Amino acid sequence: MEINELLTKHKNKIINIIALIVAAYIALALYSKQAKDLSMLLAKKDIEIKKNEVLGSIGKWDETIKAYKGQINNKDVSLLIDTLSNIAKASSAKILSIRPIEESSSQYYMRYPFGLKVLVDDYHALGKFISNLESDPDIFNVEVANARTQSEGQGEEERVQLVVELRISTILVKH
Repeated sequence: MEINELLTKHKNKIINIIALIVAAYIALALYSKQAKDLSMLLAKKDIEIKKNEVLGSIGKWDETIKAYKGQINNKDVSLLIDTLSNIAKASSAKILSIRPIEESSSQYYMRYPFGLKVLVDDYHALGKFISNLESDPDIFNVEVANARTQSEGQGEEERVQLVVELRISTILVKH
């Protein structure tokens, strides 16, 4: 009877202890679930931060591309002949002829090729001309170059020059 008396006497305490144990178990289960959710949220936050960094980088590249696109597209095809003439003058070259070649188009850009015949004194002048041409802000690409010699005069006054036929092109990016 002692046990029954003890149980009866301490019945409220035993119930309270059991309730505390159950509450502690439930609290521990909730805490571990919340801790797990928190760690998942922190991992997602890190992923989103990295995504934002990548998007920021893409945004900077997009601005750079727009700037280049503006530079590439900031040309009038009819004014390119003047640009070619100025490059030739700066390079000690003489343009003999310029003829447009049929333009080609892709989904993203238009390519405007030109046939260009140039007279230069030597290979150094040719190199300077091509270098100036390809480094021009209007972005010209030399696709084909054929050179042959041409003689003027006779005897000691004979002068040998190079006649160079070039196929060059410039591009215009479509919007």
